[in-house]
Amino acid sequence: MSTTWRQRVLQQHLVGAQEEVAAAGTDNRSRDEIESDLRVATLEVHRLYDHEATLDNELRIRFSGTDAVQGSLDFDMGAALLKPLQDSVSAAANQSVTLKLVGLSKGSTVLHVRPAPKHTAEHDAADALPVHAVQDYGLTELLGLVRALEDERDVGHLASLLSHLDHVTDALDKFGVQMDLTWLRSDGQVRSAALTRRGCDYAARLRTVRPAVEEITVSGHITELKQAGVVKVKAGTSPRAQAFDVKFEDPSVLVRMRLALGDNVTFRVKKTQAVDSVNRTKSTNYHFVSILEEHPKLL
Repeated sequence: MSTTWRQRVLQQHLVGAQEEVAAAGTDNRSRDEIESDLRVATLEVHRLYDHEATLDNELRIRFSGTDAVQGSLDFDMGAALLKPLQDSVSAAANQSVTLKLVGLSKGSTVLHVRPAPKHTAEHDAADALPVHAVQDYGLTELLGLVRALEDERDVGHLASLLSHLDHVTDALDKFGVQMDLTWLRSDGQVRSAALTRRGCDYAARLRTVRPAVEEITVSGHITELKQAGVVKVKAGTSPRAQAFDVKFEDPSVLVRMRLALGDNVTFRVKKTQAVDSVNRTKSTNYHFVSILEEHPKLL
């Protein structure tokens, strides 16, 4: 069969498959279900001639709003949105995922993006998931978070991923645009989610902090003494040992102690944390309450 003839037959099969999907109707079916059926039907036709045929993975990103000029993308908006979006996918996949822009089209601004093949030592390990499976998992998790934000559902179990997506929601708010994500899988399935003003506002509300206060004991050796009334206490000799910046509200108390670098101390401190609605710690401060072990230099 000549190439031209095969293309004609293929096209006829594709048209027939599309007509069958259309005949099934669209009542009570989501846009994702309809587009999935069309892509799966297309894939099945291609597999009549190539049993290993697959479709290209593609992430379709649509920006709409006052700053989303049809068929174009402002450099500032692109820089603010695209790298944080890629970082969000990587965080969701628990591995680095590289996204590459392969096309730009109208319909507000529509970006056509594909995950780039990437082979590293962790991918080549015998028990490692295939690269495409890692990419699919990351994008599926990300879409799930976006849908949860739009529905204002509990996202506490995705707090670490939300921290990356916060940069995206802030940029969308800054430029006054919304983002529609559509993930076209190689097996023909389609998944989509939209991040609108509602989802961005909910993400912002989740960052509202409340104070969490408790008294704790801090022990270790002094590595820094600052004139501003701060003592750095390191709880161990390892380079990775935790260090505490203990603030003295009255620096004269610190002066009277006559502490020196290297001294071992045990302080009772008030630990104050700013914690948001999904239990992310935004800041931690330690304020001196009392010293619990006698020190030879104390007055």
